[in-house]
Amino acid sequence: LPIRDAEVQLLAYRPSSAAADFTTALQQIAPGLYQGNLSFPLPGTWDLNVKVLHGEDRYEMVQRLDVLPQT
Repeated sequence: LPIRDAEVQLLAYRPSSAAADFTTALQQIAPGLYQGNLSFPLPGTWDLNVKVLHGEDRYEMVQRLDVLPQT
């Protein structure tokens, strides 16, 4: 079932440079569907940590990705 009306945060960590880390809130655009605009300040490896708070429940998901340089 979709998680509705939750507080959703995306934390972006750059393992090689903590100074570039950032956090952004995701907005619910449909029941259980959240989105946000991301602009990575540097290319390279990033760890994304999505944190969902819904009442007393807490969910987390971590995903590593590579951001390519702009061409």
